[in-house]
Formats: sequence, C-alpha cells, structure tokens
Amino acid sequence: MMNLQHMVHYQTFLHQLVYVKINAVLVEKFSGGPVGLESLGVAISEDARTIEEVYEPYLIKEGFIKRTSQGRKALEKTFAYLDVEKPDDNDQVDLF
Repeated sequence: MMNLQHMVHYQTFLHQLVYVKINAVLVEKFSGGPVGLESLGVAISEDARTIEEVYEPYLIKEGFIKRTSQGRKALEKTFAYLDVEKPDDNDQVDLF
C-alpha cells in the first residue's frame, strides 16, 4: 500500500511524463507549432481542457511554450531540453 509521500512522488512523476510528452509532440509532430489546443490534445490522447488547466500553466511559467493567436508554440528552451535543432522561423513554402 502506498503512503501519502509515495503517492505525491508518483503523481509528480506522471506529470513530468506528460510535460515531456507535450513538448516532444509539439516539436516532433508539429515542428514547434503553432498548434491548436484541440490538435495537441488529440496528438497526446489528453483532454484539451486538462492540458490548458493543469499542464500548460507550468510549461508557460517555465518557458517551454507560449500561447499565440495561432496556437501553442514551443520556445527555445523546449528544443534545447529535447536536444533538437529548432527549425528556422523564416522557412516558408513557395506556393508558386
């Protein structure tokens, strides 16, 4: 049977896993964003409201992501943490 201290450590561990998962998906699947909250939720199999209310405040406070009018965007700290090169923001696809 888990005591309260073990339960708190376990819950903290689970939250850390979700933080890493959000950052990894944001970078690897969405190239750092911006990405909508619903799309991010679907990609990590988590309710968008839970992301917004539970995980996002920590990630914003710690400087991993930011909210923009287009969606959530990974910051430099996220790429450094995951040891991934940040794509150039000026990369645009030529349509014509």
